[in-house]
Amino acid sequence: MVHFSRKAKHFITVTIKIMIVVVAFLFVWERLQKDWESFEDIFQNQIDPSSLYLNIAILLILTALNWSLDAYRWKVLVGSIHKIHMGEAFRQTLVAHVTAFVTPAKTGEYGTKALYFPKKYRKKIVVLNFLGNMYQMLATLFFGAIGLGVVCFIFKPLSFVWYILFVLAVIGVSFLVPRNLNRLRWSIKGYSWQRVQEYVLRISKSIRDKAKVLSVIKYLVFSHQFYFILIMLDIEITYIPALSLIASMYLLSSLVPVMQFFDVVVRGGTAVLLFGLAQIPASVILIITTTMWLLNIVLPLLPGSYLLLKSKSLLTSHNLTDTTL
Repeated sequence: MVHFSRKAKHFITVTIKIMIVVVAFLFVWERLQKDWESFEDIFQNQIDPSSLYLNIAILLILTALNWSLDAYRWKVLVGSIHKIHMGEAFRQTLVAHVTAFVTPAKTGEYGTKALYFPKKYRKKIVVLNFLGNMYQMLATLFFGAIGLGVVCFIFKPLSFVWYILFVLAVIGVSFLVPRNLNRLRWSIKGYSWQRVQEYVLRISKSIRDKAKVLSVIKYLVFSHQFYFILIMLDIEITYIPALSLIASMYLLSSLVPVMQFFDVVVRGGTAVLLFGLAQIPASVILIITTTMWLLNIVLPLLPGSYLLLKSKSLLTSHNLTDTTL
C-alpha cells in the first residue's frame, strides 16, 4: 500500500479541489457563450426594463430560499447524529454541491458530506444524505404524477385513461417491492436494505416528518420560480396548465441520472417537448431552463468553490454534540 507524506497529501488535495472548480466553471463558461445571444434577445424584447431589477431580486430571493431549505433539511437530518449550526449546514451543503456538480447522479455529494464527520459516523451520514435526496425525489414523483395526469387530461385526453391504468400499476408494484426486498439478503459495500431500513426507522419520526415537509416546500419554491419566469416573460398560459407542465418536466427529467452540468440539456429538451403542447416557443423555454440552471445550480457554485478552496481539510467541524441514536 502506498503511503504519502503530509505535504504530498496536501498537494494532492489542493490539486483535486482546483480541478473540480476549473472543470465546473469551464463548462459553465462554454454554456453561457452558446446562450448569450438568446439572453440578449429576451432581455431586449420580452422583459419590461422598469421591472427588471425587481424581478431579478425576486428570483435571487427564491434561489436563496431554495438553498436555505436545503441546508436546513440537512441540519435537521444530521441532527440525529451531531448537532450543527445553520452556518455549518450551509458550508457542508454548498461544498458538497460543487463536487456533486462534476460527478454522475450527485455521487460526489455523499462522499464530501461524509468527510465532515468522524469515520465511525460516515456510513450513517451517507444514509442520511440519501434519505434527504429520497424525500426530494418523492416530492418530485408525487407532484409530477399529478401534473402529468393533468397534462394528459388537458392536452392529450385520449391518453388519460392509459395514464390512470399505468399509475395504478405502479402503485401496485410499489407495495410489492418493499416486501420482496425484506425477503432478500443483499448488500453493496456493507449497505444492506435491511440495515438501511432499520437505521432510518430509528431516526425520530419528528425529524423524518420535518425533512419531508421541507422537501415539499423546497419543491414548491423552485417550481414556482420557474412559473414566475414564465410570467416575467409575459407568456400566455394559465396557472394550472403551467404548474402541471413544470411538474411533468421535473418528473421526466429526474428519471435520467446525469451529471449536473448536463442537467440543463436533459431538462431543456424535456421542457421544450412538454411546453410545445401549449404552443410556447422552444427558444423561450430553453432560456427559462438555462436561467433556472444558472440560478439554482451555477450561482451556488461561487460560494461553494470559495469554501472548498479555502478549507485546509473537510474535517474541520468543531464543537459537534454527539447525539447518537
